[in-house]
Amino acid sequence: MISPSKLRFVTVSVRLFYVFFSVTTTTTRFPLSSRAFSPVASSSLSVNCNPKHRAATGRPSTRSTSVSRALLLHTTRRKRSASCCYRPSCYLATSNNQSLLQSVRNMEWLESWAVSHGVQFDPNIQLMATTTTTTATAKSFPQDSRNSVHNISVGMDDNDDWTLRLVSDHSTAIAAATKMTTPTKILLTVPSHLVLSSETIRERLNATELAPSLKDIENYLSQRNAEGQIPQFYLFLQLLSEYHQGPDSLWYPWIQSLPKRYDTAVCMDDVELECLPPFAWALAKVERYHFDLFRQAITKLSQTDGQLILPDVETYDTALLQWIFNTVFTRCWRFPDLLPNGRERCDMVPLGDMFNHNANPTVEIDYDDMGNVEFSYLPTSPETPTTQDNLAISYGFPTNPYRFLVIFGFVDEKQPEVFCQLVAKEPSRQLVDMGYDSTKMVFRTSDGAISNAVWNVMLYQLLEQVPALQQQLYQAHTSNQTHITSSMHEQYHLETCLLLSRHVDKSLDEFQDLLENANTHSCSQHPRLHMIQRHLKFMIDTFAKVQCNLKERIQDETKRRMMMMIPTQQE
Repeated sequence: MISPSKLRFVTVSVRLFYVFFSVTTTTTRFPLSSRAFSPVASSSLSVNCNPKHRAATGRPSTRSTSVSRALLLHTTRRKRSASCCYRPSCYLATSNNQSLLQSVRNMEWLESWAVSHGVQFDPNIQLMATTTTTTATAKSFPQDSRNSVHNISVGMDDNDDWTLRLVSDHSTAIAAATKMTTPTKILLTVPSHLVLSSETIRERLNATELAPSLKDIENYLSQRNAEGQIPQFYLFLQLLSEYHQGPDSLWYPWIQSLPKRYDTAVCMDDVELECLPPFAWALAKVERYHFDLFRQAITKLSQTDGQLILPDVETYDTALLQWIFNTVFTRCWRFPDLLPNGRERCDMVPLGDMFNHNANPTVEIDYDDMGNVEFSYLPTSPETPTTQDNLAISYGFPTNPYRFLVIFGFVDEKQPEVFCQLVAKEPSRQLVDMGYDSTKMVFRTSDGAISNAVWNVMLYQLLEQVPALQQQLYQAHTSNQTHITSSMHEQYHLETCLLLSRHVDKSLDEFQDLLENANTHSCSQHPRLHMIQRHLKFMIDTFAKVQCNLKERIQDETKRRMMMMIPTQQE
């Protein structure tokens, strides 16, 4: 019998965490892969990211920036008909950059704006707001939405969650829903001219006198390990310009409908940041770093192209830039494949951004030949759409709860699986072949089951002291010789369970310490603290189930080995 090898406890740097998770800070569609859960042995790599050793995290500096009204769309101003004049009482005044942020979320003009610009809705879906203090308010879109405009309740709490749902307030709703049995059932179509696409913005701006400055900005971001955020920067730039144009912007009613407050890491204060779990804290550092880069890039652009800055433009402060940044990163999605020119592309789709997240999506996103965005019902999804709550897309990386907390500002307590938090400093190709993947090395939240990838990776690491056995396991695994791998898992089951149990115990202690710390502060003074507490309780509940699972395994395996030793002692 071999003893567990001494595993390296790694302090997760921001860079390591970012690379390992392949974090895409946008809403991204990825097919869900099935994962097997097995009652065989456990192994674990571990992480030491003690929040007590964190450096003090201050707020970003408040360097001011300014942007021209004509910076982006001076070549693409669109004329609107008289019927498309939207001037609600609470609107962005170009002389006061804070007016929009200080107003409530305005949904009044969203529907009429959408239908007048060619957005098509299935009659069985509705735009609904839900709150914790008020009754849900819903509005069903008419079958011929072009010829009928209806009011939507407005002036509700800005924390309302507006989303697109199935109609369920009349007798035909369920029947209509169950008839959605083909992949061609399109729920929503957004025309291409309403889509904000990073590549379209990039190509247009680089055909203007801004091209040299924009090239410098791209180099500036690339040199600071933010090349992957260049598409989002172009969306950031565009949205900042649209915001400044106020009622003159084509997207003005949509901008009015956006939430005015976000709960992402970019907006968290020092107390809230210090209550984050290690992985979330590391990702928060990345997000705040990206925000700083975006703000500095905007400043550089305004300085190098000062001739484009209008004299009446006020300085943009941190709160506004944070709002623009959060709007982009919470409401855009990245294409999974590179464009033919080798670049990445991110899109923001008004109305389509109203779909909530679910690890088992019921809505698929596609583009037709004209670039229109189609949102279609998925008939093969695990869920049956018979309630209001299950029209959803996947925001990507469904096993990473920290991404939802830090980048999107919510807690998915229905998340079916979470990453086990085991990280190798420099994973070898063999370790990756054994299943070293954050999307596969997971714990099931419902019962604490441990995925096969965790067992396989841990046993491989455990056998590191005996290279011959390690190689035997690797060859058996890669050649699908399950009888050999099962035998080796059984032989070292107790050792791997003990090793994994230590990691789970350590993680639980860390979550508990953070929760106790969070409980000492006031949620009224730190508004995102309640969300962080919910996240910590969710993680504690999941890891406690894993811990219970492992304790039972350790007890059973210990008894089994003791029974095997009794005949030998009698002899």
